[in-house]
Amino acid sequence: MRKKFGIPSAVPVLALLTSPASPAAESSPAIEEITVTATRRATGLQDVPVAITAIGSEQMEKRGLQQFSDYLPSIPGVSLQDRGAGRNKIVIRGISSGPDPAETPTVATYFGESLISVLPTTQASSPNIKLFDVERVEVLRGPQGTLFGAGSMGGTVRIIPAAPALDAFGMNAEAGINGTAHSEDLGSDLGAAVNLTIVPGKFALRVAAYNQQDAGFSDNVSAAVPEYDVPDVSRRDVNDVEISGARVSALWQVTDDLRVSAVAFRQETQSGGLPDANPLTAGEYSQSRYLRERLGDEINLFSLDVAYASVIGDFVSSTSYLQRDTTQIRDTYGIFGIPVGLYDSQTGDFFSQELRWSSSGVGPWSWIGGLYFSREQGHFTQGAHFSGTTVDAERRLQMDMGIPLDPGAAPMTWYDWLARPDTEQLAAFGEVALTAGSWTITAGARVMEYEQKRIEDNRESVLGGPESFDAAERKESVFTPKLNIEYQYSDEVRYYGQAAKGFRLGAVLSTLPDLCNQDLIDLGLGLNRDGADSDSVWSYELGAKTRLADRRVTLNAAAFVIDWQDVQTNVLLPTCGFQVTSNGGKASSKGLEVELSELLAQGFTVDFSASYVRAQLEQDTSAESGLNGFSGDRLPGIPRFNVHGGLGYDFLLGQADAYLRADATYVGGYYGSFNNLHDSVGEVGDYTLIGFRFGAQFGQWSAEAFLDNAFDERVVFLNDPEFPDGRQSIGRPRTYGVVVRYRL
Repeated sequence: MRKKFGIPSAVPVLALLTSPASPAAESSPAIEEITVTATRRATGLQDVPVAITAIGSEQMEKRGLQQFSDYLPSIPGVSLQDRGAGRNKIVIRGISSGPDPAETPTVATYFGESLISVLPTTQASSPNIKLFDVERVEVLRGPQGTLFGAGSMGGTVRIIPAAPALDAFGMNAEAGINGTAHSEDLGSDLGAAVNLTIVPGKFALRVAAYNQQDAGFSDNVSAAVPEYDVPDVSRRDVNDVEISGARVSALWQVTDDLRVSAVAFRQETQSGGLPDANPLTAGEYSQSRYLRERLGDEINLFSLDVAYASVIGDFVSSTSYLQRDTTQIRDTYGIFGIPVGLYDSQTGDFFSQELRWSSSGVGPWSWIGGLYFSREQGHFTQGAHFSGTTVDAERRLQMDMGIPLDPGAAPMTWYDWLARPDTEQLAAFGEVALTAGSWTITAGARVMEYEQKRIEDNRESVLGGPESFDAAERKESVFTPKLNIEYQYSDEVRYYGQAAKGFRLGAVLSTLPDLCNQDLIDLGLGLNRDGADSDSVWSYELGAKTRLADRRVTLNAAAFVIDWQDVQTNVLLPTCGFQVTSNGGKASSKGLEVELSELLAQGFTVDFSASYVRAQLEQDTSAESGLNGFSGDRLPGIPRFNVHGGLGYDFLLGQADAYLRADATYVGGYYGSFNNLHDSVGEVGDYTLIGFRFGAQFGQWSAEAFLDNAFDERVVFLNDPEFPDGRQSIGRPRTYGVVVRYRL
């Protein structure tokens, strides 16, 4: 039965917005506005003429926001496919052709000034940064190709860490414990941050560290395979997750005009298994694997920012170096029917340098311009290994498969593949704005040239066939313009329209094992492929930003139409289980978004947001694309409706400042792939998550109790298209716990 999400009538809210303020309302405080830097300048959220959502540190705490799955689905036009460490995918405004995290991202993720959603191999997902000691999160919707470049075709997510304070010592710490339904384990959460003023007004350090352990909730109920010495690896709660991180930030105010900041940041995420289930064969919270699967995602980031204010403008130099390592061990019995596991190890190094010059002061003209360089280098190995415990059993298995082995010879290698990608980008960008009366016109563009190289070595193996070596490269120049027109009706109301182009890098050839040849032929892809061309979008948007009722209400809305050319996607090869990148023709995405925040009387606050996105193919995919998509098909992984509502109440509890909060998020149904539209798998998603929190602050101490997914809704993110054994990627069930915090 299809579930429905009830939305309270908007009539009382609209009546409040249009009625005169009462004396009590006139004395009530206004909504505190967050300052954002989404336009590379510090600007009030309501003064930025683009669709952007910002979440401040206080809201993070009161809503219990710690990672992507806690906040992204509650933002209009945004969806998330969370398939475990290093396997998530963020989608904004329907710009996605499937939930596969190996697909080149259409959303860029930044930590401070540094791009982190890069790994030039096959798992190009965004690191799921824990929101501890974070000042705010900014989510920009729509292409950001002018100021943020390739990879921001759908939008940009920016996580802004707390910066060192030059004038005071401070610290905060927290400790929590929690339990999860369908689990025998407990989770925990520890974190501490200290701000040290070394030279008052001149130099300060900020040090933060945290550790979060999430209990697993999926059981492995496999059995032994005695004929090949494969042991029984059944275990409860296999998908436990540990996230640990540390950050050291330094701020040096050299002079009144010169500021230098540096950050060293590390986060490591390890999972003892995947958040999967085989509901038809094992159970709704159980899976069947013949080896112990693993996921890992580790990042090390070093950045240096120099800002200088002069009479001719503000200059910024931003330098960053990112190293990211991901690991993945997966049981492939569900594909090949033999006890073999796939082992992926990926390392990426990313260096970037950006120089910006922007206008300062007040005047009708303003501008920003800059130069950008980056280089990505990767090392990716993929191998397959026997899941049994003895060499004799491995020999028996290969001989039973018809592989000739000499007496006493070692078993043949199952699979051994190596790739070394290398990508360089060079870009120049700029925006110029002219304000005349109530009108502001901003024109901008980015000119970029990139070069991709890739070397692959496929060594002789059972699954990979004979040894082969391939090298490929491609170059392309790109121009992404933007035009924004803003009309300020009053100090509290502004309207805007924007046309902008976004772009995503193409993909060079990837070598596939010989066992995939028949799939390539059957799908019309051919054996001599050239990789995939770059794709691009043109986005057209109209929006309004308003503050009403003496700034006790903010109401923002946007409507958009996006034309997507040469849709780039990954095609699953049904027999061999590997993937190939292809182009799927034309698509479009049209939608509406609305966000409302309101301060009611007597300490009540209301938050509401909703979006409708209609993303679909505009033509049949070509036979050689292998996608099996038809004009009018919905794009996979995109819910049509997202709705979020929150109600908060702040009050005095004796001498303590206390609060209650309830949140509900609805994510509509969506398909996992184009093929799901034409087979019996059908939709996933279509779920509602409801949570409650109660907290109180006693001086420097505070405590909070929470209940997430209160009604234990079973969340299915994906019917995994890679495996024909009916496995699903599932979300966390009901979780409850307490957190204690201390601030000085």
